[in-house]
Amino acid sequence: MAILSTISNIVNGVVGRITAVKRDDDNLFFILDAFRKAIVLLSESLAVTDGSYPSIPPPGTGGGGGTTIINNGTVLLKCKAHMLTDSSVADNTSTSLDWDEIEYDTGSFHSITSNNTQFYAQTAGVYHIDATVEVSYPAGGTTGRISIVLYRIGAPSTIQAISGKTVIVGAFTYWLTLSSDIYLQAGESILLQAFNQGSGRTAIPSGTGTTGHQFPCLSVHGPI
Repeated sequence: MAILSTISNIVNGVVGRITAVKRDDDNLFFILDAFRKAIVLLSESLAVTDGSYPSIPPPGTGGGGGTTIINNGTVLLKCKAHMLTDSSVADNTSTSLDWDEIEYDTGSFHSITSNNTQFYAQTAGVYHIDATVEVSYPAGGTTGRISIVLYRIGAPSTIQAISGKTVIVGAFTYWLTLSSDIYLQAGESILLQAFNQGSGRTAIPSGTGTTGHQFPCLSVHGPI
Protein backbone atom coordinates (compact mmCIF):
# COMPACT_ATOMS: atom_id res chain seq x y z
CA MET A 1 0.00 0.00 0.00
CA ALA A 2 2.95 2.30 0.64
CA ILE A 3 3.93 2.04 -3.04
CA LEU A 4 0.47 3.10 -4.21
CA SER A 5 0.38 5.95 -1.70
CA THR A 6 3.73 7.21 -2.98
CA ILE A 7 2.56 6.97 -6.61
CA SER A 8 -0.62 8.86 -5.77
CA ASN A 9 1.45 11.68 -4.25
CA ILE A 10 3.69 11.76 -7.33
CA VAL A 11 0.64 11.97 -9.63
CA ASN A 12 -0.84 14.87 -7.69
CA GLY A 13 2.50 16.71 -7.75
CA VAL A 14 3.01 16.17 -11.47
CA VAL A 15 -0.51 17.39 -12.33
CA GLY A 16 0.18 20.71 -10.59
CA ARG A 17 3.49 21.17 -12.35
CA ILE A 18 2.07 20.31 -15.77
CA THR A 19 -0.36 23.22 -15.51
CA ALA A 20 2.45 25.65 -14.70
CA VAL A 21 4.76 24.34 -17.45
CA LYS A 22 2.07 24.58 -20.12
CA ARG A 23 2.28 28.38 -20.03
CA ASP A 24 6.01 28.44 -20.81
CA ASP A 25 7.07 25.36 -22.71
CA ASP A 26 4.76 23.25 -24.88
CA ASN A 27 7.40 20.57 -25.57
CA LEU A 28 8.12 20.00 -21.90
CA PHE A 29 4.36 19.98 -21.26
CA PHE A 30 3.88 16.99 -23.59
CA ILE A 31 6.79 15.13 -21.96
CA LEU A 32 5.42 15.65 -18.45
CA ASP A 33 1.89 14.76 -19.53
CA ALA A 34 3.12 11.46 -21.01
CA PHE A 35 4.98 10.82 -17.75
CA ARG A 36 1.80 11.46 -15.76
CA LYS A 37 -0.20 9.01 -17.89
CA ALA A 38 2.46 6.35 -17.46
CA ILE A 39 2.31 6.77 -13.66
CA VAL A 40 -1.49 6.43 -13.70
CA LEU A 41 -1.28 3.20 -15.72
CA LEU A 42 1.36 1.84 -13.33
CA SER A 43 -0.78 2.62 -10.28
CA GLU A 44 -3.83 0.90 -11.80
CA SER A 45 -1.76 -2.16 -12.70
CA LEU A 46 -0.37 -2.42 -9.17
CA ALA A 47 -3.84 -2.02 -7.69
CA VAL A 48 -5.11 -5.02 -9.64
CA THR A 49 -2.07 -7.28 -9.17
CA ASP A 50 -1.07 -6.61 -5.57
CA GLY A 51 -3.70 -9.07 -4.31
CA SER A 52 -5.80 -6.64 -2.32
CA TYR A 53 -8.33 -5.47 -4.93
CA PRO A 54 -11.21 -5.92 -4.91
CA SER A 55 -12.07 -6.32 -1.25
CA ILE A 56 -15.83 -6.64 -0.80
CA PRO A 57 -17.55 -5.95 2.52
CA PRO A 58 -20.60 -7.99 3.64
CA PRO A 59 -23.80 -7.26 1.61
CA GLY A 60 -25.78 -4.26 2.77
CA THR A 61 -22.95 -2.53 4.60
CA GLY A 62 -22.49 0.06 1.85
CA GLY A 63 -18.77 0.25 2.59
CA GLY A 64 -15.82 -0.13 0.25
CA GLY A 65 -12.51 -1.82 0.75
CA GLY A 66 -9.28 -2.75 -0.92
CA THR A 67 -6.84 -0.60 -2.80
CA THR A 68 -7.73 2.92 -3.93
CA ILE A 69 -7.69 3.15 -7.73
CA ILE A 70 -6.08 6.28 -9.20
CA ASN A 71 -7.72 7.63 -12.34
CA ASN A 72 -6.27 10.81 -13.85
CA GLY A 73 -5.23 11.96 -10.39
CA THR A 74 -8.67 11.40 -8.80
CA VAL A 75 -10.20 8.60 -6.76
CA LEU A 76 -12.48 6.30 -8.77
CA LEU A 77 -15.72 5.87 -6.77
CA LYS A 78 -17.75 2.70 -7.20
CA CYS A 79 -21.17 1.33 -6.32
CA LYS A 80 -22.97 -1.96 -7.01
CA ALA A 81 -26.53 -2.74 -5.93
CA HIS A 82 -28.87 -5.69 -6.41
CA MET A 83 -32.60 -6.07 -6.95
CA LEU A 84 -33.90 -8.63 -4.44
CA THR A 85 -37.67 -8.29 -4.91
CA ASP A 86 -39.81 -8.79 -8.02
CA SER A 87 -41.56 -5.94 -9.80
CA SER A 88 -44.75 -6.09 -11.86
CA VAL A 89 -45.06 -4.22 -15.17
CA ALA A 90 -48.52 -4.25 -16.76
CA ASP A 91 -49.23 -3.89 -20.48
CA ASN A 92 -47.93 -0.66 -22.03
CA THR A 93 -46.65 0.74 -18.76
CA SER A 94 -43.24 1.41 -17.26
CA THR A 95 -41.97 0.84 -13.72
CA SER A 96 -38.89 2.20 -11.93
CA LEU A 97 -36.89 -0.72 -10.55
CA ASP A 98 -35.95 -0.92 -6.88
CA TRP A 99 -32.37 -1.75 -5.86
CA ASP A 100 -32.68 -2.92 -2.28
CA GLU A 101 -29.28 -4.43 -1.46
CA ILE A 102 -25.89 -2.69 -1.66
CA GLU A 103 -22.86 -4.87 -2.30
CA TYR A 104 -20.46 -1.91 -2.01
CA ASP A 105 -20.68 1.87 -2.27
CA THR A 106 -17.54 3.99 -1.90
CA GLY A 107 -19.13 7.20 -3.20
CA SER A 108 -22.47 7.50 -1.33
CA PHE A 109 -24.33 6.92 -4.60
CA HIS A 110 -27.27 4.93 -3.26
CA SER A 111 -29.58 4.41 -0.30
CA ILE A 112 -31.79 1.36 0.23
CA THR A 113 -34.11 3.26 2.57
CA SER A 114 -34.76 6.82 1.36
CA ASN A 115 -34.96 6.32 -2.42
CA ASN A 116 -33.86 2.94 -3.69
CA THR A 117 -34.65 3.58 -7.36
CA GLN A 118 -32.00 6.29 -7.92
CA PHE A 119 -28.21 6.63 -7.79
CA TYR A 120 -26.85 10.14 -7.06
CA ALA A 121 -23.59 11.81 -8.12
CA GLN A 122 -21.93 13.72 -5.28
CA THR A 123 -19.55 15.53 -7.68
CA ALA A 124 -19.85 16.57 -11.34
CA GLY A 125 -18.25 14.29 -13.91
CA VAL A 126 -18.69 11.43 -16.37
CA TYR A 127 -19.92 8.18 -14.80
CA HIS A 128 -20.09 4.70 -16.28
CA ILE A 129 -23.26 2.68 -15.65
CA ASP A 130 -23.86 -1.04 -16.25
CA ALA A 131 -27.18 -2.79 -15.64
CA THR A 132 -28.41 -6.38 -15.96
CA VAL A 133 -32.06 -7.35 -15.42
CA GLU A 134 -33.91 -10.67 -15.65
CA VAL A 135 -37.51 -10.42 -16.96
CA SER A 136 -40.03 -13.28 -17.01
CA TYR A 137 -43.28 -13.63 -18.95
CA PRO A 138 -46.14 -16.10 -18.48
CA ALA A 139 -47.62 -17.96 -21.44
CA GLY A 140 -50.26 -16.32 -23.62
CA GLY A 141 -50.72 -12.79 -24.84
CA THR A 142 -49.46 -11.27 -28.07
CA THR A 143 -46.06 -10.48 -29.47
CA GLY A 144 -44.64 -7.31 -27.95
CA ARG A 145 -41.45 -5.84 -26.57
CA ILE A 146 -39.75 -5.54 -23.20
CA SER A 147 -37.16 -2.81 -22.64
CA ILE A 148 -35.04 -1.35 -19.87
CA VAL A 149 -34.52 2.40 -20.11
CA LEU A 150 -31.78 4.38 -18.34
CA TYR A 151 -32.68 7.95 -17.40
CA ARG A 152 -30.61 10.90 -16.23
CA ILE A 153 -32.70 12.77 -13.66
CA GLY A 154 -31.62 16.40 -13.92
CA ALA A 155 -32.50 19.58 -15.75
CA PRO A 156 -33.89 18.38 -18.06
CA SER A 157 -34.40 14.65 -17.38
CA THR A 158 -33.42 12.63 -20.45
CA ILE A 159 -33.19 9.04 -21.69
CA GLN A 160 -29.54 7.92 -21.91
CA ALA A 161 -29.71 4.28 -23.05
CA ILE A 162 -32.25 1.59 -23.99
CA SER A 163 -31.96 -2.18 -24.29
CA GLY A 164 -34.86 -4.37 -25.41
CA LYS A 165 -36.05 -7.66 -26.86
CA THR A 166 -39.07 -8.72 -28.88
CA VAL A 167 -41.35 -10.91 -26.75
CA ILE A 168 -43.01 -13.82 -28.55
CA VAL A 169 -46.05 -15.86 -27.52
CA GLY A 170 -45.21 -18.33 -24.76
CA ALA A 171 -43.54 -18.35 -21.36
CA PHE A 172 -39.99 -17.03 -21.56
CA THR A 173 -37.27 -15.47 -19.45
CA TYR A 174 -35.17 -12.69 -20.95
CA TRP A 175 -31.90 -11.13 -19.79
CA LEU A 176 -31.49 -7.45 -20.69
CA THR A 177 -28.22 -5.54 -20.30
CA LEU A 178 -27.06 -2.01 -21.05
CA SER A 179 -23.91 0.06 -20.61
CA SER A 180 -23.54 3.84 -20.89
CA ASP A 181 -21.32 6.80 -19.98
CA ILE A 182 -23.30 9.75 -18.58
CA TYR A 183 -22.25 13.25 -17.50
CA LEU A 184 -23.91 14.16 -14.21
CA GLN A 185 -23.86 17.40 -12.28
CA ALA A 186 -23.48 17.15 -8.50
CA GLY A 187 -26.85 16.12 -7.08
CA GLU A 188 -28.20 14.66 -10.33
CA SER A 189 -29.11 10.98 -10.46
CA ILE A 190 -29.85 8.03 -12.72
CA LEU A 191 -32.65 5.46 -12.55
CA LEU A 192 -33.64 2.39 -14.53
CA GLN A 193 -37.19 1.66 -15.71
CA ALA A 194 -38.68 -1.48 -17.27
CA PHE A 195 -41.18 -0.86 -20.11
CA ASN A 196 -43.66 -3.55 -21.21
CA GLN A 197 -45.05 -2.98 -24.71
CA GLY A 198 -47.60 -5.64 -25.57
CA SER A 199 -50.97 -7.09 -24.72
CA GLY A 200 -52.27 -9.88 -22.53
CA ARG A 201 -49.52 -10.55 -19.98
CA THR A 202 -47.55 -8.90 -17.22
CA ALA A 203 -43.77 -8.62 -17.24
CA ILE A 204 -41.99 -9.61 -14.03
CA PRO A 205 -38.48 -8.14 -13.55
CA SER A 206 -37.22 -10.74 -11.10
CA GLY A 207 -35.13 -10.02 -8.04
CA THR A 208 -34.30 -13.68 -7.45
CA GLY A 209 -32.51 -14.42 -10.72
CA THR A 210 -31.01 -17.75 -11.70
CA THR A 211 -27.57 -17.06 -10.24
CA GLY A 212 -28.45 -15.81 -6.76
CA HIS A 213 -28.01 -12.22 -5.67
CA GLN A 214 -25.20 -11.33 -8.10
CA PHE A 215 -27.83 -10.59 -10.76
CA PRO A 216 -29.93 -8.55 -11.43
CA CYS A 217 -27.60 -5.69 -10.60
CA LEU A 218 -26.79 -2.06 -11.40
CA SER A 219 -23.29 -0.61 -10.99
CA VAL A 220 -21.91 2.93 -11.19
CA HIS A 221 -18.29 4.06 -11.19
CA GLY A 222 -16.59 7.38 -11.75
CA PRO A 223 -15.97 10.10 -12.36
CA ILE A 224 -13.93 8.58 -15.17
